[in-house]
Amino acid sequence: MEFNQEQAMKTIRWFIATFGSGIVGFAAGRGWVDADLLTSLLNSEVVIGALASIGMMVWSWLSGRKKSQVASVAAMPEVKAVVVEPTPAGAAIADRTPDNVVSAGTSAATNLAKAA
Repeated sequence: MEFNQEQAMKTIRWFIATFGSGIVGFAAGRGWVDADLLTSLLNSEVVIGALASIGMMVWSWLSGRKKSQVASVAAMPEVKAVVVEPTPAGAAIADRTPDNVVSAGTSAATNLAKAA
């Protein structure tokens, strides 16, 4: 089983959400930090946690767009071409993705079909 970029990013998001604040609590429980330092760390963690959450939200939004999903599929070594519907939305996706993403009924689609 291959580990792709989407799986790696989901794993990183899970680790940040699961263990981000727990690390500070663990350090305090072990006595590795004093109360003043812990207060500073907790304040920083709130800011870092909020920024990480916003970053995860933005990444999820960007990676979930149709263009991003089609580009991910087109980049797979097993995929020779992706043909989208010949609609304005399909043409917009084909224009903003790799060369092996084409609109149906075009000469580019015919050429890719002959090459496959």
